[in-house]
Parts: sequence; C-alpha cells; structure tokens
Amino acid sequence: FVALRALRYDHRYVLFAGILAAIGWVVLTLYAIWADSGVTRDFVSYVNGTEVLVGAQVDRIIAILVMTAILTVAVKRNGTLLVTSATEGRAREELSRYFSPEVVDKILTSDQQFRPGEGEVRKAATVMVDLRGFSTWAQSIDPDKVMKALAEYQRIVVRVVLRHNGIVDKFMGDGVLCHFGAAADSDTCDADAFRCAIQLRSELIRWRDGRESRGEHPFEFGIALAGGKVIFGAVGGTGRLEFTVIGSPVNTCAKLEKHTKSLGAHIVAPVEMYKDAVRQGLDAVASARMAREQSVDGIEEKMNLAVVARTQ
Repeated sequence: FVALRALRYDHRYVLFAGILAAIGWVVLTLYAIWADSGVTRDFVSYVNGTEVLVGAQVDRIIAILVMTAILTVAVKRNGTLLVTSATEGRAREELSRYFSPEVVDKILTSDQQFRPGEGEVRKAATVMVDLRGFSTWAQSIDPDKVMKALAEYQRIVVRVVLRHNGIVDKFMGDGVLCHFGAAADSDTCDADAFRCAIQLRSELIRWRDGRESRGEHPFEFGIALAGGKVIFGAVGGTGRLEFTVIGSPVNTCAKLEKHTKSLGAHIVAPVEMYKDAVRQGLDAVASARMAREQSVDGIEEKMNLAVVARTQ
C-alpha cells in the first residue's frame, strides 16, 4: 500500500501512507496484547501460537518507517528531476522563440553567465535580406495588412535560414540580418549562406507572385552576402541582453544589399566569398556572373562581385 503511493510522484502521499501504516501496526499490536493474546519472549511460541513478540512487532514498524523514508526521498528526488527536466524543456522552447538553437545551447549549458562586453572571434558569413519599397508602401496601407505582409515575409526568411543552419540575428523592419558560423564553428558557413540565399530567392519569388495573383502589392527584394572574421557576443545591459555579430562583413553586407538594385540582381556577394563557398561544397551556380571593379556606396575600394541571380 505504501509502495503504491509512490506512483503518484508526490512524496507527501508516501510519507502519509507510511506513517499511517506504522501507527496502524502499533494499534494492532496493542489490541492483540489487550485481547489477552499475551506477550512472549520466545520466537517459537510467537510463530506457532497467538502470543505477541514485542520485538518482532517493533522490527516490522521500523521496517515500515525505513521503507517509507527511502521511498519518500526517492519520490521527492525523482519528482524534482522531473520538474527540472520539464522546466528546462519549457525554457528551451521559450528561448527558441528569440534565439537560434546554437545560442539556446550556449545559454543553457554555459557554466558562466553571459555578460555584455565579452565576445568570440569566428569566421562567419552574414546575409542581409530586404524588401524594396516596403516603407513607402506601408505608409498608405492599413496597419493590419502591413503587419500581415511583414509576418508572411519574415516567416519565410526564418524557416529557410534555420533550415540551412543559420541564425536570424535581428529584424530591422523589413530588413533581416542573418549569420552562419558565428555562434558555433563551421567549415561550411559560406556554402550554407549561399544555399540559404538561393532557396530564399525561390521562396520569395513564389511569395511575390502569389501576392500579385491575389491583387496584392508584389514586393521585390535584395539579398546580399559577405564573409570574414566577426565578433559574436552579447550586447546590452544586465536587464536586457541581445546576441549579435559585429565586424566589417556585417557593414559590407548592408551596403551590398542596397547595391543589388543598381545591379538588377536578387543576390550579390564578393567574388572571393562565392569561390570559398564553391570550395566548401556549393554547386557552382550556372547563372552566376562576375561584376568586376564595382563602386559600392560606403565602401572606398572597388569590389569584384558575384551576381548570382538576376532580377526576374
């Protein structure tokens, strides 16, 4: 009866049942003595007759209490582990709404608290996606329609980025900054970024055409990539932290995204990054062409760019 209480995973039930059983055994022993069964010190007389051996009853009561104590500790410990496991699972699920799986693992498994001002240098690839003319369009449209379009677009970006082992760093209105290989070392970060950009282009074209077929505004877009050394870490204050990447690839990526429009392209990246991606396993893109000695606003030196996809 005491052991069955353990199935409730509540140590209080086990403790209550064990104490009640011990008290019940004491009451039965006293009743047996009171009913003239007699008390004996001889074990054989106790076994073969109706007399009560007090020492044997005390042993049984002690056994009940010891078993109760062991089961109580075991159930309480298992219950604590179960609650902890469920809490961590819930915490991981909640954190995954805001951070990538890599960042969530860092938060939950790190022995030290993350502090602003600490970072790690890694070779990574950054991807910037932006809708063209979204801000101007949004000024004259019902807010609900604006947010619905933005949610559809961001949902596509997040799904594709995560599928290719990337991290969505931040949403900047209709712009999205992503990175690959910053939170965890990766030997294929450039290739992953290009595969993501190519699939993202296909998904966004499908989304754009779908909106047009429904009589809604069809958005054009630009996707830029850049790779190199970045710093990955936490920024902000003790009450509000945000994981991000800092470095020249991020700035270059933002400037190249604006340059996609003048090139009439959906995807633009430095030539060297494209070559690195091919060396990392990316299948060469047949439509890719090289735009040499390009002047990009905000970048002093001219750049050789890989135009991977022309605007349809």
